[in-house]
Amino acid sequence: PHAEDAAGVFGEELFPHQEDSDLQVVEDLLETYFAHIDSTYAELDAIDQFINDTEDFVNIQLDVTRNQLQKFEVTLTSATLFVSMYSMVGGIYGMNLRNGAESSHATFVLVNALCATGAVVGFAVVMLYIRSKKWM
Repeated sequence: PHAEDAAGVFGEELFPHQEDSDLQVVEDLLETYFAHIDSTYAELDAIDQFINDTEDFVNIQLDVTRNQLQKFEVTLTSATLFVSMYSMVGGIYGMNLRNGAESSHATFVLVNALCATGAVVGFAVVMLYIRSKKWM
């Protein structure tokens, strides 16, 4: 008998259908919120994946550009090597040594032609070798 009196005092028996209705409303609200949270999480996950894909794409583009710059650097370094060899011959003939060859115009033209041809051929050979090894 005391349990029934306590139930009446606290209102558990007064509105039994009211509590079920309120509980159902709360459950519906929670389900709606969870559905929104799930859809928001799915959207954020998709955005995160898109960001990762974009970062990968940018890194690939940077790698391609870096490789192109390295190829260009190899080409310039090879060209610089052979131009410096050509300049070295000019430096040797520009020294104040007398051997008779510096006074002849034909010798000057011959040495310059041979050096220029050697520089161009040497550069071409090096570039062909580099390409045959598939370094470029």
